[in-house]
Amino acid sequence: MREAMKSEWSEEEETGTWVSFLLMPTVFFRSVHKQFEKAVGTEEADRIMHDRGFECGELIIKRIHNYETLEELLLNISDVWIEIGLGIITFDGEENGVMTFECAESNEAKGMGLTGRSSCHFSLGYLDGMLSSVTGKSYQSVETLCVSKGDPICKFKLKIVDHKRSDSDYFD
Repeated sequence: MREAMKSEWSEEEETGTWVSFLLMPTVFFRSVHKQFEKAVGTEEADRIMHDRGFECGELIIKRIHNYETLEELLLNISDVWIEIGLGIITFDGEENGVMTFECAESNEAKGMGLTGRSSCHFSLGYLDGMLSSVTGKSYQSVETLCVSKGDPICKFKLKIVDHKRSDSDYFD
C-alpha cells in the first residue's frame, strides 16, 4: 500500500495536479509568527510569513484555478479568498498604478489579535503570489490598514515593479 501511495503521489506531483489542503485554527498564525520572531526577530518573521503566503498564492493559481488574465482573477478573487479561508476580500480599484484591496473578516488578523501593528503578512504574500502568478510581474506590497492595529478592515496596496521580486518589495 505504501508503494502504491508513493507512486501515485509522485505522478500527481510531477504533473502539478496534486494539491492538499489543511484546515487549522486562526491562532496558528500567532503561534507560528511568535516562533519565527523568537528565532529571527520581528522584521524577518514578517518577511518569512509573507514569502510563505506568496508561495501558497502562486500554487493556488497554478494548480487549481489557472486564471489566465488579471481581469479574470479580479472577477473571482472574492470567491477564492473565501474558499481558502482568509476572509472576505474585494478589489477596490487601481489609481496611479497602485491596486487596492479591502479585506473584511481577516482570519489572519483575528488569529494574531490586537498587536498595534499591521499583522497580515501571510495574506498579503498570498495576494502578491496570486497576482504575480497570473501577470508574470513582481509587486511591491504593503498593508495600510489592519484589524490587528484596531482598524475596521485590512487594506492591501500593491504596485508593479520592474525588477524581480526581492526583500525590499514592501513599501510604506
